[in-house]
Amino acid sequence: MRKALLLFSFLTLSITAYAQMANWIMRPEYDSIHLAAGVPVIISDSVNTTALWSTGGKRLASTADSLASFSDGLAVTVKKGSDVITGFYGVDGKFTPLKEYNTAWGFPYFRDGYLLVMKHGKGKLIGKDGKEDSFGSFVSMYPFSNGLACCTMYGDMEKLEDLYYYYIDKEKKPVKLMFDKKKDVDNEDVEFLSSVNDDGIGVAVIKHRVFFYDKEEGTLRPVFADDKAEKKRQARVNGDPDEYLSTHGDTTTIMARASKKDTVFLTFDKQMRLMSVKYPKRTDTYKRVEPGPMQFKADYTAERGTNGMYALKRGNTEVLPPQFETTGISLGRFTAVRSRGKWGLLAVYDSLDYRMSMNKGNAIAFRHQKFETTIRMDLPPLIKADNCGFDIPENSGCTIDKTSVQTRNTPSGNFVQYNCVLTIPDSLPDHITDIEYPVRVTCDGVVYPDSKLTVKAWHYKYINVDLSRDETKFAMGNIEFTVNISAEKIPGESDYPLYVDVVKDSASATRAELEKLSETRYKCRLLALAEGLNTLTIRVSESGCPPSLFPFEIYYTKSGSKGRGGKSSGGQIKITTKGKDGTTQSADVSLPVDGAAAATPATADSTATAIHATPVAEAPADTVKAPQKPAATDSVATK
Repeated sequence: MRKALLLFSFLTLSITAYAQMANWIMRPEYDSIHLAAGVPVIISDSVNTTALWSTGGKRLASTADSLASFSDGLAVTVKKGSDVITGFYGVDGKFTPLKEYNTAWGFPYFRDGYLLVMKHGKGKLIGKDGKEDSFGSFVSMYPFSNGLACCTMYGDMEKLEDLYYYYIDKEKKPVKLMFDKKKDVDNEDVEFLSSVNDDGIGVAVIKHRVFFYDKEEGTLRPVFADDKAEKKRQARVNGDPDEYLSTHGDTTTIMARASKKDTVFLTFDKQMRLMSVKYPKRTDTYKRVEPGPMQFKADYTAERGTNGMYALKRGNTEVLPPQFETTGISLGRFTAVRSRGKWGLLAVYDSLDYRMSMNKGNAIAFRHQKFETTIRMDLPPLIKADNCGFDIPENSGCTIDKTSVQTRNTPSGNFVQYNCVLTIPDSLPDHITDIEYPVRVTCDGVVYPDSKLTVKAWHYKYINVDLSRDETKFAMGNIEFTVNISAEKIPGESDYPLYVDVVKDSASATRAELEKLSETRYKCRLLALAEGLNTLTIRVSESGCPPSLFPFEIYYTKSGSKGRGGKSSGGQIKITTKGKDGTTQSADVSLPVDGAAAATPATADSTATAIHATPVAEAPADTVKAPQKPAATDSVATK
């Protein structure tokens, strides 16, 4: 019995759960959201503010300054509209302030452990600890590139004469230039030296001759105008660097001649890294290697819908319907989306779900056309109820009163609840069944896929029709009997008008009539009663509800003897019906010619009148008792 009750309780719960909820890690209020280069940091920009976020959605820091790209694991900040350096951020959001420094060569980046800055017109190196390095004297310096930095220095520091170039490594040690790893180059002979580009190639001018410097080999090789041996003549320059170097914007070019006809042009960027070499018959281009964003596994993909908006999917399953203008970075459960012109970062959680329930999770007993109850959405603690809600189309039979909204946020969970009025579904049976309501949930501006709330309900037929015990008559082949209409009333209910009629089921009966005797009593006549089985149904209807049907079976057996005039001397009639609770009622009637039934008890073989009720052993398993406090407040009156 206990197991049966537990199973019954489970079957009557009207609660539905839905998985995968989304939550804003970064609300859609940013002009851009992107991954930083080479480090696990998310960058957002909005309203003159740049913020740093961890890839787990934690806000690390924000600044009103311009934030340069991460390089060497650090991002330098510069006061907007100037070249004044204000400090730098680490991957963890820690800020190291800097004062009295300006950018050098428009390059606010750490390279090989150092940031080259300008201070009072002189170049300085800043270490990752924010301290100024005590590197020795030099006239000028380019930022570190590929492990080397190009410096200039005077051979005669007193007279500031004999300017020459040299490389230093990350330990600030000078790097020797060599021809074929055998002969060193004298510093005083170096007239020009470029930075080393990302391919490890630099350019040197030594005694007016142009060389490539190969960092990997550590040697110099001549620059020729043509690859063919018979035309190999090394490219040369004339005069001082000021004469053969020309600067246009952020690029600098060296024009060198290999002959009167053949000219070679070598072009450098602002940090003096070789970008291209234009020969008479070809051009070689060197690409800068810029670190890109780190690669993360994405759990969700974007797919454009027919409405032009984008949905989020996991495999072939749509997690969020098309509602985003576009999507951006995606890492793990996080996806950047743009909504109403602004970017946000959305997280989708497999472990979070919301639950919908109606009528506190209990099955619904529709007594009348309308049923007043509540509908509630329960949320996990992470999803706040304040900005959540749901809709059910009115044509589905549920009208939500949005003015009745209740929201709660608690440590154990949150919820949104509305009052609602349900309309009984057409042809709802009188046993427990499932009915569905389409639901659309919106939380914090995010629309979830349309779902269905499955509710257990049945038509609780509070009307019953009882066969009167002693008012059955038979005359001229016609039978009439009286039925009583009764209703289970609940205190405080007003009257619900009923319509009562009779439906003739038997093809052998010519006509069935119903006469109203009072609000609760009706007389039923079946004309031209046929021998054998005759059937009819008394139908009791409440406006807007499926009717309650009460079938009657009248079994007529004629007597074998004849009376005066050849008429039948009588016979036996048995009337059987069932109440709404399954209880069988029957009457066995022995009738004389054109007579009325006598109301005397019947024995097993008696032909005297007997009307008795035979109860069914047990009600159907899915029949539920009437609720103590039904939603409707009106009771029944016959019409």
